[in-house]
Amino acid sequence: MRKDVQLNAMEKDIEKALKRAIIGSGLSYYRLGLETGVSDRGISWFIQGKRTLRLDIAAKLAAYLELELTPVNPAERKGEPVKTETQKVQSDAESYRLQQAANILRKAGYVELPDGSGFVLPTDDRVKKPN
Repeated sequence: MRKDVQLNAMEKDIEKALKRAIIGSGLSYYRLGLETGVSDRGISWFIQGKRTLRLDIAAKLAAYLELELTPVNPAERKGEPVKTETQKVQSDAESYRLQQAANILRKAGYVELPDGSGFVLPTDDRVKKPN
């Protein structure tokens, strides 16, 4: 039934996620209650924060709204961006290519700038000369 409801992958609070899905579904509480067998009054009270839902009731609503629980990567819990395997491989390949390019420049006589921002010829004014 869920079409355009997108849940944030970092959503930590199951109640908030379920409330967002119910509201985002565009269905009336009455219609949602008819479809799931859950009291429309109970859904309304849940949305208003007057009541919580039993796990079996929450499971019925979640199933109808096509929601599922998925494990959270430990890095996501810390708020860090999580790389997919493809992104990790691409990142490793990019690092390798940059290291190879740096080695080629060093062999060609270029000198790395002190701040690490790039390479220049040894005659460049930005290269510190030994006194």
